[in-house]
Amino acid sequence: NEVLMIEAVVESDSLLACLSPHVPAPVSKALSVAYGNDLYAVSDAWFSYEDDIMIRTLSPPSMPSNVGGLILVVGGTFRDGSLLCCRLGSNDTFPATYVDQSHVYCQIPLGLKTGSYPLAVANNCQDFPYDPTYLHVLNPVQPFSLSPAVGLCAGSTTLTISGTNFIATERLSCRFGERFVSPARLINSTHIECVTPRQQGPGLVPVEVVVDNNPVTTDSRLYFEYLDVTVASFVPSSGSIKGGTALTINFIQDDVDVVTHCRLGDS
Repeated sequence: NEVLMIEAVVESDSLLACLSPHVPAPVSKALSVAYGNDLYAVSDAWFSYEDDIMIRTLSPPSMPSNVGGLILVVGGTFRDGSLLCCRLGSNDTFPATYVDQSHVYCQIPLGLKTGSYPLAVANNCQDFPYDPTYLHVLNPVQPFSLSPAVGLCAGSTTLTISGTNFIATERLSCRFGERFVSPARLINSTHIECVTPRQQGPGLVPVEVVVDNNPVTTDSRLYFEYLDVTVASFVPSSGSIKGGTALTINFIQDDVDVVTHCRLGDS
């Protein structure tokens, strides 16, 4: 119940500034202002002292410099409000997205230089902890080419994307167009694999590498061409059980060089 008197600084006719003094433990204090010997209570105004926010983990803990996106911060205690914010480095602050008392999202900008950056969160965008957790910004991921570049609308074509600085992450994937995402397999730092999804019709579809749900930003784009191959007829329709019968298959389309095998039966 101790009353804390703080000297105020007049900044304008309608603005005072005060610095909160130290207290030994979390507590709430009713706010009032003093003018000479007169004390004026501020209606329904309470200042709450809180424990400093502790950050346990970042997910992901690292990201390439050309991947801007959301980092999930796990810790607490976070409080929903307009002043909840993240700080990256020593100066830059930006709003945080509240999830619950133990989780918030911080939006990481594109184009950071490689290195380790202290990431901190404050409920009032002022009182950041002295022991922040570090976000590691890595060399940019650069996909250069994909092979094969053509496949069937039925999907299931295994693509190899070549590039530099591919990394193992919790969620590495390929995105085809605006909707379809296919999990990717890391082969090494210069190659990943993913499988094409089914496509409704033929055409060129942009392909992006996605790191932890955030697309990689590059100067050039990769494209995969879907072809719809339809069999018009084939002869003969029967042959010896010894095998060796030559089948001639006619297609409606001209571009059938993507067809590499014939399969007889469903299994």
